[in-house]
Amino acid sequence: METTHAAKQPEAAQEQSFLDEAKAVWGRIENKGIFAALLASWILLFHYLGNSTFGYRLGASLFEWTLADYRGNPDDEHGKLIPFVVLGLLWWKRGELLAIPQRTWWTGLIFLGLACMVHVAGFLVQQARVSIFAFFFGVYALFGVVWGRRWMRAALFPFGLFVFAIPIAFWLDPLTIPLRIMAAQVTHFICHGVFGVPLLRQGTQLMDPAGRYNFEVAAACSGIRSLVALTALTTVYAMMMFRATWRRCLVLGSALPLSLLCNILRLVCVVLGTVLFGEKVGEFVHEWFGFLTYAIALVCVMGLGVLLREPAAPPPGPASA
Repeated sequence: METTHAAKQPEAAQEQSFLDEAKAVWGRIENKGIFAALLASWILLFHYLGNSTFGYRLGASLFEWTLADYRGNPDDEHGKLIPFVVLGLLWWKRGELLAIPQRTWWTGLIFLGLACMVHVAGFLVQQARVSIFAFFFGVYALFGVVWGRRWMRAALFPFGLFVFAIPIAFWLDPLTIPLRIMAAQVTHFICHGVFGVPLLRQGTQLMDPAGRYNFEVAAACSGIRSLVALTALTTVYAMMMFRATWRRCLVLGSALPLSLLCNILRLVCVVLGTVLFGEKVGEFVHEWFGFLTYAIALVCVMGLGVLLREPAAPPPGPASA
């Protein structure tokens, strides 16, 4: 009993230290009530006057429209996690933010007015995605109004991630066509040219000459979902781990080739699994192998980060007399 109690003490100490720090940070933030009131008013505006597409989805709430779109399109589901990521990054930047003087910046109202104009435009033309952008931009403007221009500038990176919360898979549909064709071409080359599998290709279809099986590289198999998710992840990783712009750009640029390669690897495994072990194995690979390929992509990003790691900053020199 004594050993168990001793083992729990460090955990309790760590939890208490985190709570103490959270309370200390909360106590150093000024005008919290003003920000909360403005934010609540902004949320109510978009809840009661956010959605004008009544002929397609009932309800005036922009948030209900967004959640319905997330449920209806798996390619956009990652958007539900973005607000938590932004909050986590703001906590990560808490030292930088608290070091900046907190001053009311009335010029920020111009940005808030611009956000209102964007929302009105989106509301009138029934483009809810435009209003979603306006909502997030307005929250960012409130950040500057309450705490100042320098706070707004320091928070640009976390708030910029809200772009990944906007359901844009609908707009990316035209991009899936060349991705599907390329994936089918490369998969056909590997399976037929390298492994000798009897396989014919017609557009985005891969088929057995004898008609025993037929594969369709559908829009959901284009790799666009992993591309968007991996772009968001590499953005966070690059901004947190590197200071040099070229290193950040290199990590960000790895999202596209990695998502394409991992998607092709998944398609090749689906074809080979079906041909060698039967249709049930192919269906299993199709349903679950995406998690493995995504894990491979994450390992590759981390490996690239190790190769690009920046040298430690030199210690400050002695003060001059």
